[in-house]
Amino acid sequence: MVTSKKVQNNEAAMADGAVKEYRHGLCMDVPMYIEDSEYCGEELGTRLTCRHGLTPKRRTAWEGPDTGRRFLEDQCDKFFWVDEPWHPRVQKTLEQMWHAVERATKLTGSKQYDWCCFVRNTKAEEEKMKLELDTADHISELELAYKKN
Repeated sequence: MVTSKKVQNNEAAMADGAVKEYRHGLCMDVPMYIEDSEYCGEELGTRLTCRHGLTPKRRTAWEGPDTGRRFLEDQCDKFFWVDEPWHPRVQKTLEQMWHAVERATKLTGSKQYDWCCFVRNTKAEEEKMKLELDTADHISELELAYKKN
């Protein structure tokens, strides 16, 4: 539940133009993010705080149509967009890019699995061949020893 102090802080920040959109963490998951050297650390230039009074962290989204958008994430899993949404054409392109990455990752993962199975089977065959050669050598030695006696 949002406290009245939190609501006052959010309204003040929105009036300042610092926050363009507010979403509750329960309704929308906080997006995955990357460490951006140009936009990181704590946001000290705002009156926004979580219900524990902590200042939000600066983040840059790294998934879906919001890739590259900056946002503030508080310690209570709520976030505030700093940047406006991308143009719909850009959002669609980003979405298609992420689908292509996902498909490539699945394909690569499948190929890696196939390769790992091939390597494991090849190693097993190699071990089997070594055991068979060792057994054949041992049998040859026993036959030679038997013939000498």
